[in-house]
Amino acid sequence: NWDFEDPLLNNLENILEIEFPDKSNIEREELKVDCWICYSYNLEGATPTTICREEKCSACFHQMCAYEWLKSLPDSRTMLDTIFGSCPYCKTPLSVKIPR
Repeated sequence: NWDFEDPLLNNLENILEIEFPDKSNIEREELKVDCWICYSYNLEGATPTTICREEKCSACFHQMCAYEWLKSLPDSRTMLDTIFGSCPYCKTPLSVKIPR
């Protein structure tokens, strides 16, 4: 039975009779999420560490991938050792330290 007062996730869990993982109880090391730009987890020894702040997006990127993406944007800007732009998926502001 669908309850219009409950959030979508609760309704799906009730109808499907399953429990989805709660991301608030998962440690960062357990996620092992691939980079949303290059689609790999390990890039020359680096793992995705840059995460979009928009909760509905939460895209993960390698620092180098995020830097290259932001560098390619016509409206990105650089200040000191950080480049600023927007997430390639949701357009939320995104920043990353410039790799050395």
